[in-house]
Amino acid sequence: MNAVAKLHPRLHLGGSALLVEVGLRMSVPNGRAPSMPWLLIAEGASTDADAFYSEGKHEKALAIWRSLADEGDASAQNNLGVMHARGEGVARNLAAAVDWVGLSARQDLATAQYNIGFMTAQGAGVSRDKPLAAQWMRKAAEQGHAAAQSTLGMLHLLGDGVAEDAAEATRWLLEAANQGEAKAQYLLGSIYEEGLGCDVDLTGAFKWYRQAALQDHRQAAEKLLELCARNPALRMPASDLLDRN
Repeated sequence: MNAVAKLHPRLHLGGSALLVEVGLRMSVPNGRAPSMPWLLIAEGASTDADAFYSEGKHEKALAIWRSLADEGDASAQNNLGVMHARGEGVARNLAAAVDWVGLSARQDLATAQYNIGFMTAQGAGVSRDKPLAAQWMRKAAEQGHAAAQSTLGMLHLLGDGVAEDAAEATRWLLEAANQGEAKAQYLLGSIYEEGLGCDVDLTGAFKWYRQAALQDHRQAAEKLLELCARNPALRMPASDLLDRN
């Protein structure tokens, strides 16, 4: 049985659902292109461009990043690729997006490695290749990229492009959770509650569900309340459970 299938049914994280959750298999209604919200902008190439982008002044940001990208700046190359993927300030062009993000990834920018991993997994502008996508995610994860660590952990839960390995999944999810990734914290809570690849650890489950819930992760909050209701030793007032102080 797939490791994910062993998780509690109320997690709603069957194989394909988890892929949707992490962005690896996104439905595109009526043939429309996805907005690719999972692609990440890298900061640091230009504070002016960063400001223009955050203000929605995409053409101004694009002009600055294009100049820097042509000079070999990895962050600017990544950002230029993301803008081509989304059609922000420029006509949407997935092939150009892959080219720019790929240039950045090969310069070892973790954010670009994360992005090209997702694009390769989805087949966005490039042939879909799950093992290669996982390799890019691993490169980013090994550089400490929290979102990549979380995604790599989920891939190991699924055995999607990598070996199914609950212990390896837990290792990467812990790395991400300790950096504050709510999705990783939620899955860790599930792993410890179910004893997936480890002994059942309700105290650990409580800890990680609560950490995710404090970041407004709805499913984690629901699981936290259910866990406390079923286990008197973990009970505390609901107002205290989600108290950030």
